Amino acid sequence: MLTANRVVLTVNRVVWTANGVMLTANRVVWTANRVMLAANRVVWTANGVMLTANRVVWTANRVMWTADWVLLTVNRVVWTANGVMLTANRAMWTADRVVWTA
Repeated sequence: MLTANRVVLTVNRVVWTANGVMLTANRVVWTANRVMLAANRVVWTANGVMLTANRVVWTANRVMWTADWVLLTVNRVVWTANGVMLTANRAMWTADRVVWTA
């Protein structure tokens, strides 16, 4: 009976040791999971920052495109006014020549 008790106690010690090893392994895995979750949060935050920066750049690009369009429109107006002025100058020169010739 003593031998059987010793065998059972030895088996129990082996099981307890195995349980301790498994608990330690679980703690290591949980810690690794926490580290990975923290790393994921950092990456998600960095992604959010990059998305916000992209939105800022896109908005700035839209503003610049709008400003370019306004400037092009102003240039067209100025070119048209220049054309009108050149035509008026030609008319005046022609009138002057007519007067001088007469």
